Amino acid sequence: MNVVINRNVKQNIGLRPHFSWMKNKLKLPSLAGKLILIFRIVVFVMFTTYASISIAAGDYFKFYSVLLEGGEVDGWEVSAYQVKEADYNVYPAKLCFKKEAKNVCHSIIKKLGRYQYPFQIVNSLTPLPKKAGVHGVLVKSDHTGTVDGLSAIDIWVYDSKRIGFVNILPNCVLAGVGEYQLISSEVPQVGRGLMLITAERLWRAGEGIDSAHKYQIAIYTISGKGSSKILEYSTTKLYGGESTEVENIIDAELPEILKKIIVIH
Repeated sequence: MNVVINRNVKQNIGLRPHFSWMKNKLKLPSLAGKLILIFRIVVFVMFTTYASISIAAGDYFKFYSVLLEGGEVDGWEVSAYQVKEADYNVYPAKLCFKKEAKNVCHSIIKKLGRYQYPFQIVNSLTPLPKKAGVHGVLVKSDHTGTVDGLSAIDIWVYDSKRIGFVNILPNCVLAGVGEYQLISSEVPQVGRGLMLITAERLWRAGEGIDSAHKYQIAIYTISGKGSSKILEYSTTKLYGGESTEVENIIDAELPEILKKIIVIH
């Protein structure tokens, strides 16, 4: 409650006792009172924000859909939903797994440092190769709220114990111009299966967007039990700019990647 006193108006002597009582009752809040007030404001803002996001749930539409075939995943439909005009929106895309009466959905939100980022757009749903012996789907989604953008690579595999899908690669996020490849592992030291290779641009002092850059390479093994990062290194070569016309960094680095994998195993 705020009280405004016009000091240009003279007070009647007869009202002075009443005014003194009001002045004693309307003291400025203490530090604790201020903290409680701030807490109430924060709670109110969080509630109204959540309410606005909930209201927008009806605006979601199916953007991608794939029907999985073979083995334990046969008959499962994987669908990606996003809101209309998803670019630079606050609403994350949703990934849904449906079979008969069962339908489970997950919002695509990633925590990076202290902040959570909604990934608003799903770019692709790719079933994992059947011959790899891993049943599931690779999902690529984008966050459009940063200068260079962010891309998330998730791999969802079927878990027979849960009778559903679990994300075995929840923290793979690439900034800016990143690349990825999912390849079958033919390296004897690693064994047969799947490998995910990612390449992310590194920035050095004085480099611009059009400059040549080194890249950070990461290699993950993928199985029905989970994922494991087995190798990470920065390239010695520079890619991009006028120094090279290579369009695919991972293809160019593949011989070096295989050498390093053999060494560590």
